[in-house]
Amino acid sequence: MPNGKVFLRETTGLLREFGYLDALWINLSIGGVLFTVNYVTSTAPLIGGDPIIGGLITFIGMIPIVLAFSIITMITPRTAGDYVFTTRFFSPALGFIGNASYLVTTVPIYMGVTVVTLVSFGFAPLFTYWGVVLHNSMFTQLANSIQSPYITLLIGGGLTALVGSLPIFGYKVFKLANSLVIPLVLIASVIILILLVLTPRTSALSALNQFANNVTLVQAINVWGASYNSPPPSITSFINTLALNPLYIVGLSYVFSVIYIAGEVRQVNKNIPLAMLTTLAIYTFILIASTALSYHTFSYTFLSNLYTLSIDYGRSPFPVIPYLTFLAAIISRNIYISSFIFIVVIIQLLWYQMSGVFLGSRLLISYSLDRILPNFFADINERFHTPIKAIIVTIILTLIGAVFFVLPVTAGIALLLSAAGIALILIFPITIVGFSLLFYRIKRREEFEKSIVRNSIFGGRAYYVIAIGTIVYSLFVFQNT
Repeated sequence: MPNGKVFLRETTGLLREFGYLDALWINLSIGGVLFTVNYVTSTAPLIGGDPIIGGLITFIGMIPIVLAFSIITMITPRTAGDYVFTTRFFSPALGFIGNASYLVTTVPIYMGVTVVTLVSFGFAPLFTYWGVVLHNSMFTQLANSIQSPYITLLIGGGLTALVGSLPIFGYKVFKLANSLVIPLVLIASVIILILLVLTPRTSALSALNQFANNVTLVQAINVWGASYNSPPPSITSFINTLALNPLYIVGLSYVFSVIYIAGEVRQVNKNIPLAMLTTLAIYTFILIASTALSYHTFSYTFLSNLYTLSIDYGRSPFPVIPYLTFLAAIISRNIYISSFIFIVVIIQLLWYQMSGVFLGSRLLISYSLDRILPNFFADINERFHTPIKAIIVTIILTLIGAVFFVLPVTAGIALLLSAAGIALILIFPITIVGFSLLFYRIKRREEFEKSIVRNSIFGGRAYYVIAIGTIVYSLFVFQNT
């Protein structure tokens, strides 16, 4: 660091134990992989637009954002680096608000939602599938019973608390869990894409009829769509294509999450930017491919009708909402492949919870070191080198958030807050980071001249392009959200 002037606080006590692959796994996990695939592929047919062009536009728009956070990593390679950078060089208040927005969106909101989706996306579809295929009503009844609010909270909350506690036991346990889960998630993603490529449309739609035990199911959905969803949103409209940007951002906006553990990554100036760019490329490919191929396999019109009926009208033709993982499991016509997909969905959701706890605890450490929170949040266990108290508090915040999503009285308001989560991230911290970079270059010329950014590819005009591009694109997507 230039003359040691950038980072003005005591050391965290954390260790630099993560390499490039570790940073990549953490970044992939916090984006939600299969959850994001389900969300994007079920919502895109309600919007229309070209999924390939829309995804590529989002990819291009995200590049300056990735580069902006890369610059911040170079200047302040510490835990919650954007918080440190913004509070020191732009505005302490905006720095905290920006970072806290990420914490609130990720922990009580999205992790709280995941407590619920562990059942609705994971266990309920699995038991429903087993009940139909095995002709076993016990599984069908189980799928229905676990979706009651209190059982959902018990299952999802209990598993979240259990898996979320794993980071307490140190880097080796956390790294081992990541190394075991990521291959399963990527294999399941590839299997889904292969099923979509190899299954002819007639065979796919026939499988849906057979699973529902209704030979006219697909026809009935399209007949309903002719009255209530006619015509479907234009797939060729450029306006609709641009409207896909906020949808893709659901997964892609989390590509900078790894910056929050920058103080624990080796060769941080190389590994974190590379992890962010790799995450961006992987997520863009998976989201574009899964959406475009789902249109190819089931037809865009049918999917638009299906999700309009299931989501907009709340009348799913199946016992659960037929998200893409559910549809892929049906068309596989193989109970082992299908069960693997469902089980990996559950594992991936738990993986998200574990990584969310890990990142959330690091943000609490940063606030504690700046005396925004009590000192005990920054206590590092000498045996495991982990912030046990901060981890426990993060789990508690998640469970509190889950209660609001489960209880019928508050679920509606909580869902509205979750819908606003991406908007919060677009403004805080992404847009604030863009303004922070401009302020740092224009008003803090002396620090800029001394920083490593000045002597890198990010210096000069490229620096302005990155900062302004971050601001413009984030505000563009925000006003379309």
